[in-house]
Amino acid sequence: MKSDAPAASPSDSTALDDWATLSNDLLQGLVGLTGLFALLPERRTEAEALELSAALDDAMRLHEHHLRLRAERCEVRYEGTPPPVRAPRWALVRTLVMLVHAAKRSGAPMLVTTDDTTVSVCVRSAEGPSRDLVAASERAGGELVREDGLLAFRLPTLAELRRRERTARGQRT
Repeated sequence: MKSDAPAASPSDSTALDDWATLSNDLLQGLVGLTGLFALLPERRTEAEALELSAALDDAMRLHEHHLRLRAERCEVRYEGTPPPVRAPRWALVRTLVMLVHAAKRSGAPMLVTTDDTTVSVCVRSAEGPSRDLVAASERAGGELVREDGLLAFRLPTLAELRRRERTARGQRT
């Protein structure tokens, strides 16, 4: 039995390959978009224990889609391993996205330092902090200070917050 359909020509094969490539690219784009939506934290107000480095990675991936600064790279230097912090995830990621933005604009690396009680994220900036950055840092449970040409976001460690809570309970009894 012979088919009435014409035999596929080499140009048809190329068109099918092009369509398959386009379909695959479109699918990968949708997967990437879905991944971006997954990075956007819920606006729950409850604080949770978080790894600052993971939240910073999310902030950097979100900022990679900034129209004018996507080609710019942001180097992060860690002095020590930052311990966990407690913050509402949405507020912490929002604060870190704005700090990544400031770091890319300045061209200087971000510096993450820690001690027994505090984790600090420092960015060189000629400008003062915006009202949005100050508000987000406060909602994250930290403070934003400007010193020596740096914006420094400081957040108490999870261990420090627990110590403070134990001390407060001990004083009440």
